[in-house]
Amino acid sequence: MRSTRGLWELLLLVALVGAAAVVGGSASARDNDAPNTITAELIGQVLNPSPAVGAQYGYVSFLKGVGTSAITAPGAALSEQSALLTFYSHTNTDRVINNGPMRVIDRSGEVTFYMNSTPAGNFGQPETLRQGAAVMVAALRHQVIVNTATGAFTAHFDCTVARSDSFDLGGARYQLGKPGDRFEITVQGHLNTPAPPSGYMAGFVTGLELQQMGR
Repeated sequence: MRSTRGLWELLLLVALVGAAAVVGGSASARDNDAPNTITAELIGQVLNPSPAVGAQYGYVSFLKGVGTSAITAPGAALSEQSALLTFYSHTNTDRVINNGPMRVIDRSGEVTFYMNSTPAGNFGQPETLRQGAAVMVAALRHQVIVNTATGAFTAHFDCTVARSDSFDLGGARYQLGKPGDRFEITVQGHLNTPAPPSGYMAGFVTGLELQQMGR
């Protein structure tokens, strides 16, 4: 009788270990999906003063881990005028390939995210989107695919954090990634004629983690 009870206890232990392994495997699978999670959303515009250079700028309209009120000036609706977090990238054109109505543009440069506790952004004045403290700087390479027949375009940015400084937001202290981290930006947009702006865009960020810091 004692032997039978011991056997059942052993079988129960094996079952529990197996269940824990399955749960652990599921957690690992979820962790592997983390780079594909949308961590921020962006609203912006494009300015191409010449075929050789370009700028993409705007504001953060969603940041995973904090509410919309935390990234908006008190008492205001979220827009480029009230957004506490903005971005500005300047890029140089590396090459252009035309394929029928499709135009492929490769660019490289740098993107900076800014924290401004007293925002006053204005899409009509792109430089206003780079006011405040630069809280994260990243090197970038991006590819733009333009449908010249319709003016629609998509762009994908591969970014590597070069510098990241902590900042206050919603009563807590945060940091956007850390040096060496890689993240991606994907946007869709439409060209505008006549410029400015050269285009309108909106998109999302994956792989950029908002980390809460200790005080």
